[in-house]
Amino acid sequence: MSSCVRCCTSYHRKCIGNAPQELMTITHRAFLCHRCYNNTPKGLNAPDPRLPNRRLDETDLLYEDKNENELPMDLFIKSARSKWKQPSAEFDLPDDLLQELRSALIVACNGLAPAPYVMLRRSLYLHNKTRDLLPVTDVFICSCDPLLGCDDNCQNRALQQECEMTTCPCRNFCSNRCFSTQPSDANHLTLFLTEKKGWGVKTNRFIQPGELVIEYVGEVIDKKTWEARKKKMTRYDHMYFMALNQSEIVDASRKGNLARFINHACDPNLQVEKWYVHRIPRLGLFAKTQIAEGEELSYNYSVKWFGNREFAQRCYCGALNCTGYLGRAPE
Repeated sequence: MSSCVRCCTSYHRKCIGNAPQELMTITHRAFLCHRCYNNTPKGLNAPDPRLPNRRLDETDLLYEDKNENELPMDLFIKSARSKWKQPSAEFDLPDDLLQELRSALIVACNGLAPAPYVMLRRSLYLHNKTRDLLPVTDVFICSCDPLLGCDDNCQNRALQQECEMTTCPCRNFCSNRCFSTQPSDANHLTLFLTEKKGWGVKTNRFIQPGELVIEYVGEVIDKKTWEARKKKMTRYDHMYFMALNQSEIVDASRKGNLARFINHACDPNLQVEKWYVHRIPRLGLFAKTQIAEGEELSYNYSVKWFGNREFAQRCYCGALNCTGYLGRAPE
């Protein structure tokens, strides 16, 4: 291999002919690439590379320039076992990349990854105020046939509340318990990097209309905490707030699940529904239509923009009815 002495750019010796011509050759195994030669400052900030202080021998070669054939296996093994090290050189990351690393927009790994967050199975309540629970008088026992189970005509399903296992006449045949029976691992969903919208989520299997795809979970905070967190954000920060009711907000900025990565679309295949499970409100993303395997998931953020039109977030969903913005176009 032939490597740049300042960055990780490397080429096989046999492929060096396809490399850019602006290579400053230093030795047969090291060079200074065009980017480092022109953009990296010299002097104390980035001193010139230190060249090997010994003479190179044949054991240092991984490719022989005399003929374009590979080295014999014994010479290759001898070279691999040698104590030769790459010429050391100082290297500074670009300022924009350092800023993204320090602000946790990206993390150092094999390829870029989303900013780290804590995975949750259920929403975590952070306030001690009275919760907005479903009144006891609004809890009903359905009249579904125990032999048929709870179908689309179930009264509780129409009211968007789960049946209680202990009171439902269908018991184990009840199908109106989607939140309680949904697996928490979400193996049917995959995180992927989109072309223009950042990270997104797609499904690994076919999804029926009306099926609960995933629950939107996070930290449940009150309005006071919500206002305090908003003041610390800039226009470039991602927002993962979703209103649970008039006094509580689900914030998936720090803790949540894959639902936080689902993108906006003007013609989405999911819709947000609030259901009551054991009288507790919970948010679910349900399929509006049939969703094919490998299709990206989306729902309408319903954002209302105020103020300067230039600060409104652009939409890249590509739908025929796309407004060009996340939600209604600003006036």
